[in-house]
Amino acid sequence: MRYSSAPEAQYAELMRQWDAPGMGGHAEDAWQNAWVQRNTAQQQQFNHDQAVRQQMHEQFMATMQRGTDLSMARTQASMNARSTAASDWVDYALDQQTVRDPNTGQVSKVSSAYTYVWVDSTGKNSYQTGNPNANPNGTLQGNWTRQQQVHGDGTGK
Repeated sequence: MRYSSAPEAQYAELMRQWDAPGMGGHAEDAWQNAWVQRNTAQQQQFNHDQAVRQQMHEQFMATMQRGTDLSMARTQASMNARSTAASDWVDYALDQQTVRDPNTGQVSKVSSAYTYVWVDSTGKNSYQTGNPNANPNGTLQGNWTRQQQVHGDGTGK
């Protein structure tokens, strides 16, 4: 784009001279090729730098996410430990223990006066003893399963 200005009486002459051969600008092929190559190289370098920055950003974000995930897991483990300890203290205060049926997963609260707890196949009758060799199977009617002592919140020990 060009802008030409001249007094009105001289404008036609100015334009005739300007349009004469040799007066207008023309492109130098060597200069134009060098300019294009330089811009192409700059674009390639920019693209490379952007890719490196993107990779660094993704690595940083992955590191941040790992840190956040670990922190959340530690927080959850801490909360679970406090909850488990609190439920164990409640059992202790109430002179009870929590047991789980290994076959059904059913959790029950029973007296803590006995170490060993058995439950029959109906899940309604229990047998408690302090004798590790006592087994109600064959002695009492029904099928009996020894219960597993667990934390007060039902989680394993």
